[in-house]
Amino acid sequence: MKSEWIEYDADVRAFNCYRLAENISAITLLKTQLKAFANSRNEFVLLYLEMKSQNGSANKDPAL
Repeated sequence: MKSEWIEYDADVRAFNCYRLAENISAITLLKTQLKAFANSRNEFVLLYLEMKSQNGSANKDPAL
């Protein structure tokens, strides 16, 4: 009976790891890190970079 509980416990851990990995993406990690960083400081500086093309016109919405 004891070995059955050990097997069941291992199955649950594997399932939980799979679900955790399924819900993590690069965007989610970035948002989490930015929120943690912003909450750890009293002042938060946001940089907005403006890209200019060769003809001198500014592109305010760069494609990422």
